[in-house]
Amino acid sequence: MSAPEKYPILWWTLAYDSDRYDKQIINNCGLPYSCMMTLDRSYYEQSPLVIFHAWQIPRDDHIEKNDFPSKDEVRSGKKAWVLNTVESPMGIMRDKELTQLFSYRWTNWLNADFVEHYFTIAPGIHSLISKVLQPPLKTLEEKNALRKRGPEGPDGQPSRPLAPVAWIVSNCDSFNGRHYYVYQLLKFVDIDIFGKCIPTQSWPVNADGKELEAIEVVSQYKFYLSLENSNCDDYVTEKLERAYEAGAIPIVDGPANYARFDATGNALIKLDDFSSPKQLGKYINKLDGDDKLYLERLRYKIPKDPHHKPNTKDLSRAFLRTWYNSGNDSDWGPDWRGAQCGVCELTHDLKEGIVQLDEAKHIGIDKTCIFKKHHHPLWVMEYHWRVTLSIMLAVAFVLYVLSRKPVRVFLLGIINSVLPQSWVHRYSHLTQNESLPMRE
Repeated sequence: MSAPEKYPILWWTLAYDSDRYDKQIINNCGLPYSCMMTLDRSYYEQSPLVIFHAWQIPRDDHIEKNDFPSKDEVRSGKKAWVLNTVESPMGIMRDKELTQLFSYRWTNWLNADFVEHYFTIAPGIHSLISKVLQPPLKTLEEKNALRKRGPEGPDGQPSRPLAPVAWIVSNCDSFNGRHYYVYQLLKFVDIDIFGKCIPTQSWPVNADGKELEAIEVVSQYKFYLSLENSNCDDYVTEKLERAYEAGAIPIVDGPANYARFDATGNALIKLDDFSSPKQLGKYINKLDGDDKLYLERLRYKIPKDPHHKPNTKDLSRAFLRTWYNSGNDSDWGPDWRGAQCGVCELTHDLKEGIVQLDEAKHIGIDKTCIFKKHHHPLWVMEYHWRVTLSIMLAVAFVLYVLSRKPVRVFLLGIINSVLPQSWVHRYSHLTQNESLPMRE
């Protein structure tokens, strides 16, 4: 019996500067054939699909000067290009010229041709559903104690009391300006911020001086800011999974619709549900001070009945439809395996003539994103208060200088020598109180 045929799938670029997918065999899809991913361009003629990783596409000189295969074969329907990225669509997916050349989209958008999300779908302790249903890493009693006394430091003594909310963040250059919102929220609720963006705390260490893992840090807090750097449909990252796994209530901002990411329909606190940071801060403080209200958000982990073991029946139908996976090879979910199985199947169907390429098909730009959602002028000015103050002082100084009579006379003299004579006469009333000779 001969081995099933392997269909080559060509990656034209590296992925994240790595050859991680080169020579990778796809044979776990429940298909009677397999595929092989390759960076070897000698397979170009054999691969109807050509995959590009978005990060590896140079865009400074536009597409005509870049290292691309023949675009004529795309336009004629002989080849199809696949754009691969699980990062924010705010970058390359907004490039109209470039996206016109791609026929298929391999992203975390749940309506993409091939869907790959940040979460593991296959059953097991690392799956998203398992992390959602597992008990919190710390009990509510332990968290309340940490709110009052704080964790033990390297000297064995309690450190400062913890805030109710934690945020781990290193990127202050977000597309949506989430840090402007958090800067306002800090006025109404305490937040322990770790990282390089408006940090309020240094990274914690345990009793032996070793740094804690991120999941250990989050597990100590009652709430966690799972704020995405972009507001686009289905763009939800490991920030949400981290809160679910740790047992902190996620405070989220990302896509307009979180229905398929909300474990119960009541598991998330959404920024969009509050009219202002002040209102959100008041709500967080309310839950922080009321254990009963707080636990209502975590009933999928901490049921009222102590004999009830959390299970999938406690989760919302929309959440289960999206993230449940039976574990069978033929059950493809919105993760890496599901996406590569879809690519393999299409490659086979194109090679065998089961389907035909449509030269008119292209992905186009992403129209789901909200630009600069939190860039409110007053918030920006307050966040960058040093720059704002410098500008205000500079303007005040200029106004003061201009208010001095010798300066006005000097400037009006320049205007008189530069402007047409008709303009000078038209606005001569502006100089009637100055010792300024009119031009003949």
